[in-house]
Amino acid sequence: MKKLYLLLSILFLIYWGCEEAAEPEDCAGVAGGSAVEDNCGVCDDNPANDCIEDCSGVWGGNNICGCTDSTATNYDSTATFDDESCEYDTTTPTVNITFPINGTTVYEIVSITCISTDNEGVEKVELWVNGVSTGVTDDSEPFSLEWNTTTIQDGSYTITIRSYDTSDNVTDSGPIVLTVDNTLSIPTTVELYPITYNDGFQISWSQNNDDDFQSYKLFGSLSENMSNQTLVYETDDRTDTTFIITILNSKYYQIVVEDLWGFQSTSNIEVGDYDFELWGEYY
Repeated sequence: MKKLYLLLSILFLIYWGCEEAAEPEDCAGVAGGSAVEDNCGVCDDNPANDCIEDCSGVWGGNNICGCTDSTATNYDSTATFDDESCEYDTTTPTVNITFPINGTTVYEIVSITCISTDNEGVEKVELWVNGVSTGVTDDSEPFSLEWNTTTIQDGSYTITIRSYDTSDNVTDSGPIVLTVDNTLSIPTTVELYPITYNDGFQISWSQNNDDDFQSYKLFGSLSENMSNQTLVYETDDRTDTTFIITILNSKYYQIVVEDLWGFQSTSNIEVGDYDFELWGEYY
């Protein structure tokens, strides 16, 4: 009996060992299948469809890596993830005053010129006087800054020009000292010609050709020293240099030239007079 049991056990083991072992299932539930699940959780048997890791470390992501800081020199407007590659401009611009030279006496409007360069580009230059910004700027070459000295007192002033580059780096030029003397800024005087009479006093004068010409004013007075004078005529046309007076209210005349800044110069004085006969007498 024991021998029979042993024989049956051996036959069972032989039968079991000969039976084909069952194959494992893949991610799709197919026994012996080749589908695998990728890092994005997609199950298929095509490796070409496997998702990849983008530059920011996100599987299946579509980030564009680059510099996202708009102040950086390598700013990438298409980047969606900052990869810490930003580079910054720390080079300051250069600036030098070219006109006027140190020690010059100036008046009225002064054009101060400079040369400024930068590795990335100059945004603007700005005029500073005695360490204070004037607010006068220029943002295009050739750089020129107009300084109006008619609003300040005569004297010496320290001039610098500050240059700003496109990365907000700043440099000041070397200083120069200018002397303001607006006593030199009076308009060129005109000559009042001798007055003649022909159906009225014919008053004429030479033309003023200053760039900042504003007006002629003709004044009349009964006094030789032009006291108590009255305004007879005014014009802002520099070519209008003749006026006819038909009604005699004054005897002495003078032309005042005024410029754009209110400075004036006076001409010589001429007398407007004529003799006429009345009952055999000349008056």
